[in-house]
Amino acid sequence: MYVLKILDDADLIKAKELISKIDFSDGKKSARGLAQDVKSNLEANPNGKDYKAAVDFINLKFRQNTQVKTLFLPHSFSNPIINKYGIGDGYGRHFDTSHMSTSSGIYKSDFSYTLMLSSLDEYEGGELQIESDFLNREFRIGPGDAVFYSSNNIHQVIPVTKGERIAYVGWMRSSYKDYASFEAMKAFEAMHVDLLKHDLSDEERLNIAFVKNKLKYVLSK
Repeated sequence: MYVLKILDDADLIKAKELISKIDFSDGKKSARGLAQDVKSNLEANPNGKDYKAAVDFINLKFRQNTQVKTLFLPHSFSNPIINKYGIGDGYGRHFDTSHMSTSSGIYKSDFSYTLMLSSLDEYEGGELQIESDFLNREFRIGPGDAVFYSSNNIHQVIPVTKGERIAYVGWMRSSYKDYASFEAMKAFEAMHVDLLKHDLSDEERLNIAFVKNKLKYVLSK
């Protein structure tokens, strides 16, 4: 799980302005199976030029983000869901479907992300809780920050107790073969960063970068 800054202050102002023009309706419409019973929120109407303008702007920020590109080797991004949680709203324990139906066919989701648009003082409650390795981690992040996690993780949004929580939720297909390949690459990258703290020769730096490039090739689809 990673938290990255996606939108700066100016980006946030523009994103909120675009989203303020969009109509919202019952979020249960997009839920499937058991998720319908535990979901209570509002979601942006995905039709119309206002929704498209907001999505085009925010998705561009994801695609341009150097850390996103380096960490996840994104292949493509799905259509997102822009949601609102008012007082009493929440989304109980659920998981994201591995293969989503889209207008262009079946989309395989490797990573999910939640980009927060509301400031921390605009709501209470509403923590994103993600289950991983028998542990529950809760995230309450600042505006413009996004949490990235495996789409296989069970997760939930704790009910909001005050104010309104607005977030941008999406899915990403990675070029990595699987999550184990992603973890292996991240382990190498951590070692790479540690090695660069030492006084390495140009030849040694070249060899490390060469191995890293080879690993990306071997571990990607």
